[in-house]
Amino acid sequence: MVDFGSGPGIDAAYFLGFGIAYVGVDLAVGNAKLAAESGVSVIAGSLLNPPLRERSFDAGWSMSVLMHLPDGDVSAAVTAMVARLNVGAPFTIGTWGSANPRHVLEDDDYPDQRRHYYLRSLDTNVDLVGGVEAAETMDVGPSGWEYHVLRLRAT
Repeated sequence: MVDFGSGPGIDAAYFLGFGIAYVGVDLAVGNAKLAAESGVSVIAGSLLNPPLRERSFDAGWSMSVLMHLPDGDVSAAVTAMVARLNVGAPFTIGTWGSANPRHVLEDDDYPDQRRHYYLRSLDTNVDLVGGVEAAETMDVGPSGWEYHVLRLRAT
């Protein structure tokens, strides 16, 4: 199982607890180092060109990542991620969005480091990801933010 945008591999414990082999990919080298200290495998790399062999994984997972990419990069990132999955592999994507789409620049979590949030409607996220078999809004958070969960299969 591959976790795209894994951060320091916090979700790994869940998958490993079920005996599912886990590899994460995250842009931040620091997250790969933190994961290694916890005994979790996270490789530093971009979602636009994940440093993994194509058709290598039986499942994919990506939570709270796509909202940091501008619209023009979402389809390319999803295409690159899906290429790392075996044909027919399930891929679950979760991302924050909003019924009132907007771009937010925040630094609440990381002083002196601003992060982009492209809050899109569920329909826009479905269109950008493509090939979605099921989509739902799981939660409504602060200021009307919604959590969108999209399920697809690698082709």
